[in-house]
Amino acid sequence: MDDLNEIAIYARVVERKSFSAAAKDLHLSPSVVSKRVTALEERLGVLLLNRSTRRLSLTEAGNQFYRRCAKALGDINLAAGEAAAMSEKATGLVRVYSTLGVGLRTIAEGIIAFGVQHPEVSVELMIGTDPVNLIEHGIDVVIRSADLRDASIESRQLMPINYHIVGAPEYFEEHGKPGTPHDLVHHNCLLHQGRRVPNEWTFNGPTGPYTVRVGGSFSTNSGAVLQAAALKGIGICHLPGYTVRDHLRAGRLISIFDGQHSSDRCLRAFYTRTRFPQPKVVMLLDFLQNYMVEAEGQPRKAANG
Repeated sequence: MDDLNEIAIYARVVERKSFSAAAKDLHLSPSVVSKRVTALEERLGVLLLNRSTRRLSLTEAGNQFYRRCAKALGDINLAAGEAAAMSEKATGLVRVYSTLGVGLRTIAEGIIAFGVQHPEVSVELMIGTDPVNLIEHGIDVVIRSADLRDASIESRQLMPINYHIVGAPEYFEEHGKPGTPHDLVHHNCLLHQGRRVPNEWTFNGPTGPYTVRVGGSFSTNSGAVLQAAALKGIGICHLPGYTVRDHLRAGRLISIFDGQHSSDRCLRAFYTRTRFPQPKVVMLLDFLQNYMVEAEGQPRKAANG
């Protein structure tokens, strides 16, 4: 039908058995209600109501039409109520895509913890390395450190990514610790080829940021492999805090130059721009933001020298 409003008006007239009573319910004038019902009859090409000065009565066609439409209108009202309830209550499924490194560590841990506290929300976590399109893949949230430039996408910072310059105790016992960041040029520094300039590490000095060019015997495009090499005592590497925090606390790695290393990277959540944010998505992102900041904690620090 071209106009569901006409059907709704007709149904109200039938239920109230009066144009004026229906008009009062709908905040319309009786003449408008009468005209809308007449327009519906003309569109259908059939008389729905017998009109008299005292009462209204349904024709056979009008009775059958009302019974079918009343059920349909009830379903529409129920669907509208359910949709409104979902806009107020955090339930249902959230599909999350995260990049490999942080996905396997902090994001996976955070989502598992979220599931324990909020079993009413289901989360489907996908972890990968390839870029994904939120709408095409039906993804609610993409979590990554690289930017997504799309006018239809909103973003929210979950946490800054704090990097550490780390090495195994065995490496420092054999080669000594660099006294200043400039001394790194004399050490075996392991490089991450996924960085824009792998051999340039930036530090904060008294007069501002400065860069130290480092080098070494091993490089890789995998942060996990880089960490494994550092744990074996091969050299010093530059890794995000979420990958090394447990090793720092356990003493398997030692962080040097804490507070001097500079990084402007952060972990962000990307989601489709909308006037009505989904409560389940908002609740998940609030939880992850708090979880990751707390999980980052205060890693074990060692004095330089």
